[in-house]
Amino acid sequence: MATDERSEADDAEDRPDPLWDVEAGAPERVYECLHCGWTARLADNPTTCPECDRTVRNCSMPIE
Repeated sequence: MATDERSEADDAEDRPDPLWDVEAGAPERVYECLHCGWTARLADNPTTCPECDRTVRNCSMPIE
């Protein structure tokens, strides 16, 4: 393979995970359910998990 040819897998390794790639000041936040592991990047807080109906956490906020 020539050096200027890259596979799709190579390109995917260079890109950050799209779920966690939220820029500072972006309108959307990453939310996760601590019970079932559901995650989503949304502009509005879903308040409860659509999978298990438990509370979700805004991952943009530190847990300290």
